[in-house]
Amino acid sequence: MPFASLVNFAPSSAPRLLINREAVGPFAACGGGDAPDGYFFFEADCDAGVTKLAQLAGMESELSILIAEAMGGLGP
Repeated sequence: MPFASLVNFAPSSAPRLLINREAVGPFAACGGGDAPDGYFFFEADCDAGVTKLAQLAGMESELSILIAEAMGGLGP
């Protein structure tokens, strides 16, 4: 689970956002008021969650360009 452990490398003061279909680990307490400070959970699959985050940040067009560039490099 090397990718899952990346959250541990951020400073403890850094906010953490989990975009996933279910809350796991310390994020499981999100919504109940028992999550550690700075922990946030958005229930969605990855594509929908990142799209929503880009919309909220006003970066939807930039995300669309990145996706189009990435898809163009995949080939047939």
